[in-house]
Amino acid sequence: MCIEERTGRSLAYGEIFYHANRRRQTVAFTPQLRQMTEQAIVLAQLASQTTMPAPIDNTKKCLSCSLKEICLPFEVKQLRSSMTLETED
Repeated sequence: MCIEERTGRSLAYGEIFYHANRRRQTVAFTPQLRQMTEQAIVLAQLASQTTMPAPIDNTKKCLSCSLKEICLPFEVKQLRSSMTLETED
């Protein structure tokens, strides 16, 4: 789609090159694929503009949560407490 925008030409297909096995896979640019691509772009733009909410201070649940490596509740809590101490000085 980017190449189409830059060249002003319509493309019926593209190819994905897999480096590991050195193979190419042809992908047809169907109307459905184009629509799904545009939706993914909109969602990516939305996600990049949205800030993640602060983690809930619930240590017991955080310990067994599968998202703790992404959410970083303990690190955020420590960072916020150190920032609070700096602003009080």
